[in-house]
Amino acid sequence: MRREPNLLSGGYFNPAQLLTVWSALYTNRYLTPVGSTGALLVTDPSTSESEMTHRTSEGLGYGMLISSLLASTQDQDLAKLQEQFDGMLIAVREAMRLGEGLPAWSLDIRNGEIVLNDAHPDWGPQNSATDAELDIWFALKLALDLVAQGKWQSNPQYQEIKDKIKELIKDRAVTDLGNDQLVLDPSEDWGSRSGQVHLNPSYLRIAYFKMMAEESTGEERTFFEELARDSLTVLNNIYDRYGDIPDWVEVRGGDLRVSDSETPGHLTEPRFDSLRWPIGVAMSAILFNDQEAREFCRKVLEKAGTDSSIIWQTSGTDQADNAMAYLVALGSGEERLIEAYSAKVKGYFNSNSFGEAERYFNNSLPLIALLLAEYMRRQPPAVVQPVPTPAPLMDPALAASMRESAMHPTVGTVHTGRPMVGGQAVSQSSDVGEELTAKLEAIVQPLISSSSELQAGQVIRVKVNVHFQRDESGEWVSGQVTFPDVVTGEESRRPIDRSVLDSIQAAVNAANISLAPISDQDKQDLYKLSGLANLTSDYQQTGVIINFDFPILADN
Repeated sequence: MRREPNLLSGGYFNPAQLLTVWSALYTNRYLTPVGSTGALLVTDPSTSESEMTHRTSEGLGYGMLISSLLASTQDQDLAKLQEQFDGMLIAVREAMRLGEGLPAWSLDIRNGEIVLNDAHPDWGPQNSATDAELDIWFALKLALDLVAQGKWQSNPQYQEIKDKIKELIKDRAVTDLGNDQLVLDPSEDWGSRSGQVHLNPSYLRIAYFKMMAEESTGEERTFFEELARDSLTVLNNIYDRYGDIPDWVEVRGGDLRVSDSETPGHLTEPRFDSLRWPIGVAMSAILFNDQEAREFCRKVLEKAGTDSSIIWQTSGTDQADNAMAYLVALGSGEERLIEAYSAKVKGYFNSNSFGEAERYFNNSLPLIALLLAEYMRRQPPAVVQPVPTPAPLMDPALAASMRESAMHPTVGTVHTGRPMVGGQAVSQSSDVGEELTAKLEAIVQPLISSSSELQAGQVIRVKVNVHFQRDESGEWVSGQVTFPDVVTGEESRRPIDRSVLDSIQAAVNAANISLAPISDQDKQDLYKLSGLANLTSDYQQTGVIINFDFPILADN
């Protein structure tokens, strides 16, 4: 009896076996040589004869991303993969010339040369497409990592073109809708109008924006941080309005509000275009420990469960649907859903469905999803605060007294102990102490309610990590609450909003506490958790960790 290959292991897939799929599809079917230049274009072999020359910057982005992820996750055929990657990079360079900046999106081959595809003049073949450019940028980042690891040979064009794409994205393909609200344009050539942007939500590669911020300094770092932040806000606004993520919407300034697409042919429906949004969100949740991105993934899956057709109601591409839902499940951290969706994608690959060449989109997205999953699994975990040592039980006499007076009769109700800042107590009898503890109780309450197996009188120590920027304004710039599960010790994290930061600052000032600089590692940890940039030399930073004791009481 023939046994199917065992691709699945703990929710992940074997990249060495996916290399076989790459060879069957891209090496033998999709990669098209261009004359004697060494360039390779990616051909979408659709069933329509008129579409047989449909070659796009999107295809180059997919091809370069898959080949560099394959090299990043296994050790076979490394030279061949780099040769193919470099061939596609030659095509990217030519597409950038034709696009007079960012790569032209629609390409063809004529007389052994890459030219604009004029089969669709209404679509504007010279236009750029920012989803493709962002995928190409990330693929080049992976290529530079492969060179640093000794897997690939050095190529100076990796850094040169990567930097150029990032510069052009920043300068030409992002619109400021006012109040420093940044939205990615679908192209440097179209999509932005006065006070609004015609947006394809699946282009929002949030994790890529955070990577761009990490390697930047000063105003450029702030720019990409804000772009990542506003992109997730836009996705939340879209989902709250429609209950899904459609292909196209309009985004307007002020509050980043969304409305139906106003462009003919660009429907506000969850079709095949919208499939790609999990790439940026799931990567942000996993690689950057982005709790807001994780909550977004969970919000989507609360509605869909194990049926991806609920997420993408009209796409008609089951293979790609399930592969992208697999990324959503990984981002959510829900093991049951991770296993359910990975099993569905496993069935697709084991059935040899990927051998149908015309399924370019259906075949590419599962490869990207599975390789991204393996790539993320191999990355060092996001920097997190150490799990605190479980605190002892509260004094039994105090617990009995509280229970007798019915002050806190239910499981998970918060009773706030005295805040300790730098070893000094902030008086709860003062106005600032009462205001601060009330706000912190509101944050911690839902965390405690979701914790497992609470014990009567259990004391939970909650950390409030605050970063203080000593510049002319002296503002608090970031904060994070961390709450350890009673049994597992795993920490939940929530950001602290502006009003809570102000209350913490007032409490510290009232206690007349002198803040000392925290360690460089603590600074990096806090910035990682908060999604902010690393420190620059523009100003001096100090920080403080504030501990609160929350006795947890259970019903008799």
